[in-house]
Amino acid sequence: DIRLVEIDSDLVLIGEGGFARAYRQISTGRVLKKLKPDMALDERNRHRFKREFEIMKRLCDVPGVLRVYEYNGGSCSYTMEAGEKTLSEFMSTPLSEQVKLTIIKQVVATMSDIHNRGYIHRDLSPTNIFVLHGALKIADFGLGKNLDTLSSYQTADTNNYGQLFYCSPEQLVYLRDGDKRSGVFALGRLINYILTEHPTQSTHRLRSIVEKATAHDPNHRYQDATELLGAINKKVALLDDESRENAILDKIQKRDLDAEVVDWILDQTGEQLCKMILSTPGIKDAVIKIAETNEVNAEHIIDSIGKNMEQVCKTWEDNDPFSEIAKAVILSKATFDVKERACCILAYTARYVNRFSAQHLIDEVLAYGIDPMLEDILNTSPIKPTL
Repeated sequence: DIRLVEIDSDLVLIGEGGFARAYRQISTGRVLKKLKPDMALDERNRHRFKREFEIMKRLCDVPGVLRVYEYNGGSCSYTMEAGEKTLSEFMSTPLSEQVKLTIIKQVVATMSDIHNRGYIHRDLSPTNIFVLHGALKIADFGLGKNLDTLSSYQTADTNNYGQLFYCSPEQLVYLRDGDKRSGVFALGRLINYILTEHPTQSTHRLRSIVEKATAHDPNHRYQDATELLGAINKKVALLDDESRENAILDKIQKRDLDAEVVDWILDQTGEQLCKMILSTPGIKDAVIKIAETNEVNAEHIIDSIGKNMEQVCKTWEDNDPFSEIAKAVILSKATFDVKERACCILAYTARYVNRFSAQHLIDEVLAYGIDPMLEDILNTSPIKPTL
């Protein structure tokens, strides 16, 4: 049985997802997005696909939304602007912190406009944000919703609830429960990704912002992207305030560890924190105090040290303050997982770097008495551990 299939020579396949394929139109330079034939058989999928186009069409005057042009119901396809690359692809090139903050502000500002129009996205991730002529454009509103309507598309296919790392807890249970606060959760995870290259890693200068944005209870988050954007702008202004930084450093010298000092220390990137521990008087003692009194902060500090101490240590002696911090965490009320990582740091400096002072700290910890599993880590052979 031989069948003739017409091939459109004007279309070049450039991408494929679970529901649709994307083609570049040679003649126009635009992108044609087309529902897969098997997906087009389901009326719900056709409805979702057309709704995606209609939402983007209504938002066409928002500068940060990818423009769409024509919808073809017969072929279940529509045309749109061609993005040069996804944010995920763009982030593969090393970027300065200033550029990263600019990216964050652009994306959040666009989502602020979208929220103010009464729409939510529900599937925001680095793969559906595009770079075009130096600007960022949001696309893929397949799970989008107009909050002024009484109903929305619901699917039993869990792949359609948004990408896992960026999906809020309530949206994972029921897509219909997603609202502006769910979008704030996704933006918080996106901020993590932009600043650390991983959506769940919050060792960066906007840590406190992300913690609120990704709170498990939606009522504890920023209520929409506009409120989140205001918090980001305020935080960045504080971080850029040199007089405030000098005042905080003065407090640290006086051992006045108030909430502002704690937040300032924890808002440093992992590399910045490690460099300050080595170069700024009083920071090491302040970090130890912060780690001893709060197990969440202890985890943040150990994570920062574990990922960055090796690259900032230029001499054998540079490892010593990190050993002291690790010892303090091991003997604190931190969780077992955090203590385990702290043991890896102390064992690393004692067994791999071969610092006698760190070996002495291990003796003190063992004399104090700790979990036998932690003892095994401290007594390990001198092989470089994974920090």
